[in-house]
Parts: sequence; C-alpha cells; structure tokens
Amino acid sequence: MSKRASSRAAELEKIRLFLIYLKNRIKFAADNFSDISAHFAKEKSDTLPFFLNKKADGKDELSQSVIISNIENTGVFSSLKDTDLSCISAFFREIGSGDTEHSISLCSLYEAMISERLAEARDFAARYSGIYKMMGFLCGLAITIIIY
Repeated sequence: MSKRASSRAAELEKIRLFLIYLKNRIKFAADNFSDISAHFAKEKSDTLPFFLNKKADGKDELSQSVIISNIENTGVFSSLKDTDLSCISAFFREIGSGDTEHSISLCSLYEAMISERLAEARDFAARYSGIYKMMGFLCGLAITIIIY
C-alpha cells in the first residue's frame, strides 16, 4: 500500500509537470495540442506520464483518442485512483476544443486539481509509510519468537 501511494504521488507529479509544460508551450510557442502530441509521440521516457508512452498499434502518432484510450485502459495496473484517471481523461477530452486562452485556462485549472491530489497523495504516503514498516518489523519479530 505504501509503495502504491508513493507511486501515485510520483505519477501525479509527472502529470502536473506535463500540464505546466503543455500550458507554457501553448502560451509562449503558440503550439496547438496536435503539434505538442506529435513531439511526444517521437520520444519515450520514464519522466513522461504513463499515457504518453504508448502509441496506437503500428502507428507513430499520439492523438487525443489514443491518449484517452491509454488512460481508460490502465485499470488495476495504475497506481492512480479512478477519480485521478477520470480527471485526466476529462482534461484530454476538453483540450483543443476552444481557442488558445481556453486551452491555457484549462491547463491551469487541471494543474491546480492535480496539485491538490498530489498533496493528498504525498500526505497519505508520508503518514502511512511508517505504519507499514512497523507492521513488517513486528510480524517478523512475532515469527521469530514463534519459531524459537
């Protein structure tokens, strides 16, 4: 549980940094989402959120529908909660549906939402990581006493 909480916090941090990058590219480089996603389709990295590392079968593109599919098909393999996944999925359904100002404000809104979830995940991981370590130690001690 503690590892999953830490993984959730790490993945939310990647998503938050991606949203900041996306907002700045839209704001200062005047790129649209398809240009930015084409850039990410060319690279694979551990620093990218999970949904940007998987392209459509046999294709070299990363469209909004592929990203949404990646998010929705993670299921139990993701350390993120269902509410996190639905929030991210909603962002990718909305991005690019308006003008530049709309996209920038959308990035800011979802960045704030992800930041709140990130703070919650970090707090949960910090609060419960010690408990699981202590429980492991006590179980090991109990087994040792029972065996000897």
